[in-house]
Amino acid sequence: MNFIACCGTDIGTSRKVNQDAVSIKTRQIHGTDCYMAIVCDGVGGLAQGEYASSCMRERLERWFLYEYPQIDGNEEAEKIVLERLRKTVELQNKVLYEYGLSRGIRCATTVSAL
Repeated sequence: MNFIACCGTDIGTSRKVNQDAVSIKTRQIHGTDCYMAIVCDGVGGLAQGEYASSCMRERLERWFLYEYPQIDGNEEAEKIVLERLRKTVELQNKVLYEYGLSRGIRCATTVSAL
């Protein structure tokens, strides 16, 4: 099966920087094409949303490229994938929280991944 995918972002009407971070990744694992789509957006009203969304996107990309291939094929893969994704997002959230604390700011992002 072939897919055509594209993504775009818009700075919106009230921001000076674009806080969106999007990605579509593909790779073949055990002879099967696998895809991951990520959309992150800095939380309005908080500082450095562009940094937060970019960091979350990059962390999930690394997860998909390096950790996911090790899980796929396991008979409990679905359960493991959901748990590892949840932990990956929680860990990155903690990293962003600590980043904000060290700089006296609050930064956060939304994240959707498929």
